[in-house]
Amino acid sequence: MKAFRRSFSEYFANKRIQQTPYYLISLLTFNMIVIVTFTIILLYTLGFNRQKDRLQELVETQALMIHIVAEQEFMYHKPVTPEKRKLLSEDIIGKISNAHYQYVGFGKTGEFTLGKREGDQIEFLIKQRHFKMDNPKPIPWNSSLGEPMRRALKGEKGVDILYDYRGAVVLAAYQPIKDLGWGLVAKIDLSEIRDPYLEAAKYAIGLTLLLAFAGSLVFWYFLHPLVQDIEDSRHFNRMLINSSSAGLALCTLEGKIIDANKSFLRIIASCTKCIRNISYFDLIAHDVVESEKQRFHALKLNGRIDPYESVYIDSDKKRVPVKISGKLISIKGSPFVWLSVDNITLQKAYEQRLLTDSLHDVLTELPNRLFFNQILNQTIERHEREHKSFALFFIDLNQFKEINDTYGHECGDILLKTVAQRLKENIRSSDFVARLGGDEFTLIIESITHHEEAISIAKMLISKTRYPIVVENCSIAPSLSIGIAFYPEHGSDPSTLLKSADKAMYFAKHQTSEHCTVYSGG
Repeated sequence: MKAFRRSFSEYFANKRIQQTPYYLISLLTFNMIVIVTFTIILLYTLGFNRQKDRLQELVETQALMIHIVAEQEFMYHKPVTPEKRKLLSEDIIGKISNAHYQYVGFGKTGEFTLGKREGDQIEFLIKQRHFKMDNPKPIPWNSSLGEPMRRALKGEKGVDILYDYRGAVVLAAYQPIKDLGWGLVAKIDLSEIRDPYLEAAKYAIGLTLLLAFAGSLVFWYFLHPLVQDIEDSRHFNRMLINSSSAGLALCTLEGKIIDANKSFLRIIASCTKCIRNISYFDLIAHDVVESEKQRFHALKLNGRIDPYESVYIDSDKKRVPVKISGKLISIKGSPFVWLSVDNITLQKAYEQRLLTDSLHDVLTELPNRLFFNQILNQTIERHEREHKSFALFFIDLNQFKEINDTYGHECGDILLKTVAQRLKENIRSSDFVARLGGDEFTLIIESITHHEEAISIAKMLISKTRYPIVVENCSIAPSLSIGIAFYPEHGSDPSTLLKSADKAMYFAKHQTSEHCTVYSGG
């Protein structure tokens, strides 16, 4: 009986020994599938949240730019009647449509839509990227379509997964433009966000099963240690990290870079061997190094860094704007910083272009009325604190209407551009010249305080700009009238000071032979 029990136990012991490789392979396979699944879920979550933040930032930036453009247009055409407001709104829509339809910076299906409510319908004001319609098709207000735009027109703001005007499921950021009664939506198809991760998961699981089969052969024939399979798993995860579009880097709290993926290396235009010989803070622009070190210090306390913008210096000494987020992690009991970095050069360039266009005159490229008002307010505030004065020139082209009527608007445009260029060439870099509109220009000169000096500069400008311009075999000699007002002598607020200079210009145009004078009151 004892012999039977002993033989029975030996049989199952041997059986377990024979099946141990299968248990190990099964455990390894299960662990790898779990790791791959959670890795894909984590990457998807990070990518999804990053896309939400990006859409939110894009729609806020666009809403701000539209507000600035609208404010500028309404300011140019005061007073704004309902009929004029409608015409100006159509002009604004045209500008926005051209800018947005050409912007393809956020995916194959990414799109901006602008709309308004008309009765029981939602009307779209700019071309729909997917349908490429010259006249976008409206949708019923009570339908299930166009939910992001519907929420924006209700005055709501946020980011959510909704149905768009096509009935497609999209991730959409929406925001109202209240002063125009419009809604703005930035969206991207949810399938475009998900598909890369689903595709990666399919290949990942397939590769996991393949590695498990290879491991089983190794265990079966050679009883090879599990170290090889662990190394294969580590290599696979490394491949996933390297295929990420975000720059990823691992470094110590002191800034020593341990490792980085290919996207990070592309951002700094460097190689793996090179970055291991430098500190992370060597990559940061000198003017933000201290703030970057403070963020690392805060990371020790909080365990993470919320997304923020910074500037890298690449290997070619070029400044690269980036968005950074980070997390404190532990490896073998030691703390490390795991950084995620996105290159936002294109986004910053786009934002800067929109800002520049909103503050400059298209024809002459001079600062426009909106920009001038900002600078005039800042100059008055600064000189009020310092108890100093400055001069404001109001410049007008003589007989500009007659030139337009005689030679045409194209000739008038050439005249305006030429005068603007000559004004820029004959003032100092510290002076500020702007075009208010039509044939009116303004000039702020802070370095003069005496009337005689101002008159001398005005005569110089009149002299330097009156050389004839030849346009289509016609010679036109520009003639300027300049009115001058001093702060605070002729006005302590922007409106009064500008009106004083305007009155002086009118007097100079009609009552003086030199076409320049300082405001004398009345």
